[in-house]
Amino acid sequence: VSITPSQAIDVRVGTIEGSPNELGIEIEEQPPAADAPMAGVGDTLVVAQGPPGPSPTVAPVRTENNLIVIDPGHGGSDPGSLNPDYGLTESHLTLAISERLEKDLQHQGWRVVMTRDGDYDVGDPNGSDAQELQARCDVANAAGARIFVSVHINASVSSAPSGTTTYYWHPQDRGLAQDVQDDIASDIGITDDGVIRDNFYVIHHTTMPSILVEAAYLSNPHDAT
Repeated sequence: VSITPSQAIDVRVGTIEGSPNELGIEIEEQPPAADAPMAGVGDTLVVAQGPPGPSPTVAPVRTENNLIVIDPGHGGSDPGSLNPDYGLTESHLTLAISERLEKDLQHQGWRVVMTRDGDYDVGDPNGSDAQELQARCDVANAAGARIFVSVHINASVSSAPSGTTTYYWHPQDRGLAQDVQDDIASDIGITDDGVIRDNFYVIHHTTMPSILVEAAYLSNPHDAT
């Protein structure tokens, strides 16, 4: 289905309650909210059957209390940061770290969903950066994850900066960010750069406690090795 509006409109697509094999499309005349998704499955619609009635309402996604979504940063058309001297690519390293984290969490009894498990884009390779990031959020939001963790590796034009940092956006997620930051810094003996509140897309647009970890500096010789 292709919708080509002549003005900014709000479009939501989702399943129809009582009709599991059908999709409903709701189109509103007003422009979408500033933080509305730009790609993905959209919201789940609950559409009344029979004569036209009130506008559909959005059905909340049930939280899966034992589910963690891990987001290996970058991938596919976006390799992320590079360190050619050591032959390191951020997207490869974030996937390797995420796979180890997945195994550790599964060993502890968690269910884990990865936004990607190979070197590919999660969304449309030809889409915008916002569409790619929203596609990653959609994975977690649609699954009803309890926690979302995005894994990245920092870089700088200078080789001096080093260390690990954990970011959060929603104030209630600061405790989660601090716990993860403390564990990373103590377990791998890397410089502790602390916890920072920042408006990264994937931790702003996910609906569960969410953090983004910059595990180290790819541009720092000590961190890189």
